[in-house]
Amino acid sequence: MPTVIDAEQTAAKAAGDRKPPFLPPDLADQIELVKKCLYREAQSISDKVAAVLRHQMEGGGKFIRPLLVLLSARMFSDDLAPAVPVAAAAEMIHLATLAHDDVIDGSDMRRRQATINALWGNQAAILAGDILLARALVILSRSRRLDVVQAMAAMLGQMCEGEIAQHLSLHCLEQSEKDYEARIERKTACFFAACCRVGALLSGAGDEDAEKMSRFGSLMGMAFQVADDIMDITSAHEEAGKPVRSDLAQGILTLPVIYALKQPEIGRRIRELLAGVHREKDPAVINEVLALVCANGALEYARSRAKGYVREAEKHLPAAGNAAAKEALRALAGYAVNRVC
Repeated sequence: MPTVIDAEQTAAKAAGDRKPPFLPPDLADQIELVKKCLYREAQSISDKVAAVLRHQMEGGGKFIRPLLVLLSARMFSDDLAPAVPVAAAAEMIHLATLAHDDVIDGSDMRRRQATINALWGNQAAILAGDILLARALVILSRSRRLDVVQAMAAMLGQMCEGEIAQHLSLHCLEQSEKDYEARIERKTACFFAACCRVGALLSGAGDEDAEKMSRFGSLMGMAFQVADDIMDITSAHEEAGKPVRSDLAQGILTLPVIYALKQPEIGRRIRELLAGVHREKDPAVINEVLALVCANGALEYARSRAKGYVREAEKHLPAAGNAAAKEALRALAGYAVNRVC
């Protein structure tokens, strides 16, 4: 008989089949330029190292962060030439963080292909991520915009803080929603915010508009991470293209689980199940806990929070600006939650 989780996985597959939002045709051309910039950087490295980097680049990502740079730039100017290399740098930083994350998480699958650490080992994966970060910083320096370099460098520091905060909170059942929000704001949302800010700055936006774009990106990033955390619970492995139900197995408490823990009866049962040393490693325990989460309104609550972040994000888009770019940004923010709603 189908379980609650089976039903959630069916819904997740349908959501996962939805394509990213429509973008203006010329922006698709700019994304191709971003891809060419990425491969040009890979080709400038020795063959053996380039093979590792190309493997990371060929994972078929959605280029959401470069899109945020380009669309934020388009809001204030039709000339996207200064934004294209910065968009490429943003994607390189993202790829670097994925390489490092896969080592931290012990993941052997990402975007339906083997990870660098699975193929070449942890040392190669860490160093490949370091190379991507270094190349990204070189590209950013070519912009000759200190404000852009500073925004992206500050973001990298915040992301590392978020990862450390997550590590220090592993297996802790006494986390609040505020703890979770603070963690994902640094771990994920700050990257989205930085992409929007630098895109706006590169097109001549003033400080007020750049701050509005940054706030839009931050709230969209919050929605995106909540949706990702829902998908970790509801998606089947083949649809997600990476290991699922892995957060709880690693001791990471996400919003649906935190919400469920606050419910008197279900919370007590979850605590009983997770009592003891690293019981999250037991697949039977994980399945029972997540079945309780799915059956008691936690996913619906998390979805409503994600939708709320998107609604709030849209309020921060500047009143002026390119109408097509603004509509595409709204669609991109909607896509962040439509994957799970």
